[in-house]
Formats: sequence, C-alpha cells, structure tokens
Amino acid sequence: MAGEAHGATSARGARAVDPDRQQPRTPTRATPSTRGAAAGARVRRRRGATFKPKQAPRQMNDELQDLPLTILRATYQNAKNIREPKGSIITTVRAEEKDPLAVAIETENKRYARAILQEGESHKSVPPPALGAAMAMVETLAKQDIGAKCRADLESSIQALNQMDEHQVADTFPLCKLEKTFESGQCKIPFTRRSQEIRQHIMNALHSGNRQACTGPAPARFVEDELALWMEAMMEEL
Repeated sequence: MAGEAHGATSARGARAVDPDRQQPRTPTRATPSTRGAAAGARVRRRRGATFKPKQAPRQMNDELQDLPLTILRATYQNAKNIREPKGSIITTVRAEEKDPLAVAIETENKRYARAILQEGESHKSVPPPALGAAMAMVETLAKQDIGAKCRADLESSIQALNQMDEHQVADTFPLCKLEKTFESGQCKIPFTRRSQEIRQHIMNALHSGNRQACTGPAPARFVEDELALWMEAMMEEL
C-alpha cells in the first residue's frame, strides 16, 4: 500500500510536470483599437488598458500653425464687438480723483464695504453697490455750480428717486461705479440709466459744470492694439 501511495504521488508529480499538457497562458492587457479615430483625437480606453498613442500626422502639425492666428482673430473681434455696443449703452464721465463726484462715490464705496462686513456672508439686506454710488453722484452733482435750472431739474429727479424703493432705483441705475484710468490722478465714472428724463437732467448738469461726459464707442484700448500687431506679425510669418 505504501508503494501504491508512492506511485500515486509519482503520478500526481508526473501530471504536474507533464510537458505535453498545455500550460495556462499569461494574461495580457488588451490594447484598444484606434481605428476610425480622428487624427490627434484622444482615444477612450478601458480601465487597465495600456497603449502608446499614435503620433499625429505631419499635415496636422502644419495646420496647427494657423491655430494661434485664429485665436488672436477671434479675441480681437470679440473685444471690438464688446467695445462698440458697450459705448452706446454706458455713459462715461471723465474727472479728476479729487473731483467732488469721485470723492462722493469713493466715500459711498467705503461705507458699502463696511456694511458688507457687518452683515457677514449673507448681506441680503444690503442693496447693490450701484444704487448708493448713483445716488451719491446725483446728490453731489446737485450741490455744484450748475445753474438754477439744472439744479431744480436734478432736485426733482432726486425727489422722484427717493419715492422709489431700492429695487426700482437699482433698476433705474443698473450700473454706476468709479474706475481708475492709466493717467495719474484721473478717473472715470461709467453709469447707465433707464429713465430718459433723469438721464437728460444728469447730462445737462454735467455739461453745465464743465464736466466731460462721453457716450459712444471708445477708442481701441492698449490690449486691442497689441492683438492687432501680433496678428500682423503672425500673418507675415505664415
């Protein structure tokens, strides 16, 4: 029986090392097919799959040379398309930083910032900043040397605004803020208004006080000029 057991063990050992028995194949990771994919496109692969991305064709590299120029053209065109309608909607007042209008709006901006800090993250009870800035501009303008007629018209507009709630005033002045310019000591006050009567009163008061108020497309800015120069240089290279 011991011999039989030994023989069985030998048989099992023979089966384990039998060279004629087909050995299990080592599992390999499948390589996803890139057939039909666009040149240079990212091929979606299964989890665990590994492959080497194919190099983009030479003609694709040549076509990519035009991509920066196309991006520059689109950026330049967008900047121009935004600048032109923006100028027809927004009225811009150019003034010095020490001008009473600029000082009044800056003071209102600081008061607004303090109110936001006191309210915390919600600050739902604080109205939009354009509302306070517009009221500060109009009320300060009414106190300037603008003539009796313009002052009376502005005071009438202020009285009408005071009878509105904050949402109506915010709708009347969607935009009013103070911005710095590249010129030292200069600033600008862009604002929009929905009431034609109030706008006319403000414009008359601004002109009576010898202030420059501009409406219409502004000249191209520095960045827009730079884009135009880069486009010219790239077109010469291509």
